[in-house]
Amino acid sequence: DEQVSHAAELDERILMGLRVREGIHFERFTQQTGKELLPLLNAAKLSRFVSEGYLYQDDTCIAPTSKGALVLNHITHELLS
Repeated sequence: DEQVSHAAELDERILMGLRVREGIHFERFTQQTGKELLPLLNAAKLSRFVSEGYLYQDDTCIAPTSKGALVLNHITHELLS
């Protein structure tokens, strides 16, 4: 199904984007996918990970901190659930 494969592609972009130090730039993600990033993520969990120091977020991007890089599999699973 095309919709499922597009959703899987978006999830993969998010997973891969968070694995690099610079994280995911919102504008670039939108240009590449046609979707805005933040509505695809669990907002409550994102806020918690930022406040607990696992992720960095500003007006342009979201990125793992060194603390977050250690538990990135858990973070990405939670953000996409």
